[in-house]
Amino acid sequence: MINLKVIPNDQSPQPHKPPHPPTAAVSHPLGIEDNDEPNNEVLAGAHTSQESRSIFLHLYHIPQSILCVAIILLTETKVLLSAELNYKKGFLVAAVEHSCSSFDNLMESAPQIANEHLPKWEGKACADLIGPKEEQVWPLLEDFFGLNKWFPTLTTCLPVEGISGQPGCVRYCAGFKTPVDINGEINWTKQKLLSIDPSEMTFSYSIVDGNVGFHSYVSTIKVLPKEYGCSIEWAYEVEPVKGWSLKDLDSFIGSGLQVMAKRMEEALKA
Repeated sequence: MINLKVIPNDQSPQPHKPPHPPTAAVSHPLGIEDNDEPNNEVLAGAHTSQESRSIFLHLYHIPQSILCVAIILLTETKVLLSAELNYKKGFLVAAVEHSCSSFDNLMESAPQIANEHLPKWEGKACADLIGPKEEQVWPLLEDFFGLNKWFPTLTTCLPVEGISGQPGCVRYCAGFKTPVDINGEINWTKQKLLSIDPSEMTFSYSIVDGNVGFHSYVSTIKVLPKEYGCSIEWAYEVEPVKGWSLKDLDSFIGSGLQVMAKRMEEALKA
């Protein structure tokens, strides 16, 4: 058991009850009442079951960022963590409750729990095409099952379900390279078309499965008119990806879009 104490800079912790009005006592799995100060001995004895282990960290008022720190620390050290937080205006105990059939399952799911509370990564890439107009470029992008014709290193793009260009259709994309490839495994994802608007020349899709660690990934692609031709805009958001940085993701999509635009430009000029 690790007790993590966060104490104000003045080093004068003043454990008090929360400043909010007292509420009716509610039964808690650790035997802590909502209007009681937590008992570390009770916390320490909460993990006795051999069949199911749980993390019980009782919440009064605490920023989500502190909860994430506790979960991340739990993941890194692989131990059960009881966090005591002492502040000038009250005694706060971080709270998260998560039960699993085994401790290994808990370790596997902890990073995903933490990411759910972190801000999503967001970005946008743009690429210009000199000469071709937007009405020429749009049909190439609208072909949802034909991405391998344009995106670099993407060797496979196959239909999984639905009709290309209709919301709900799914494509299987494989063979693309990423900035963080290390083990030689073939990268793949399944991508679902969420919406499409031919009049505005835009569509959105999500990644619904894959082995590159993208969760809650959504992209919106637009073709925009320009005096010299047109431009493709690729906006995206995703939960923080293990082993990646936002810079890696920006590079992956930005460089890929530049190659796509160049290939489309050359194909339309041929």
